[in-house]
Amino acid sequence: MSLGQAKADELLSLAKEAARNEVFTWLHNTRQEELLVALDDRELQFLLSLKRNPFEITAQLRTRDRNFPLARIDNAAQHVNPDGEVLRGPHIH
Repeated sequence: MSLGQAKADELLSLAKEAARNEVFTWLHNTRQEELLVALDDRELQFLLSLKRNPFEITAQLRTRDRNFPLARIDNAAQHVNPDGEVLRGPHIH
């Protein structure tokens, strides 16, 4: 099942805030997941996955309920998309 671009754009446009109250510390060499909630509808929840190591930094925002990816920042030297396209250098999906 696909989310569809229009719905993804709608979810991305929503104002969100972190569920945590304490200061965020981005740990090295680990993947962390932060819960975000939509300001207008607190039942809409999102996960911000953060990964940092000596070779890459990635951040991905996805829906919590069905794990649909909405956006990703990727700085890997290169990777291959599911459609076979090779992307090089930092980019946003």
